[in-house]
Amino acid sequence: MQVSPITFDTFSQMQDAACQERIVAAKARLGKRLVILGHHYQRDDVICHADFTGDSLKLSRQAAAS
Repeated sequence: MQVSPITFDTFSQMQDAACQERIVAAKARLGKRLVILGHHYQRDDVICHADFTGDSLKLSRQAAAS
């Protein structure tokens, strides 16, 4: 499998609505192969997509168990 890096410049220029649409589409396409972790200090528009939320320790445990 060939992997291409994605730079943050791609996303920093996106409008919020376009970014939200990409996240929803990725979650639909990848299904259970995708887990989004939301750290408690992140913005609500990020947390709303998270499968798990919490502090670093809690998130690492939840990710390992998923």
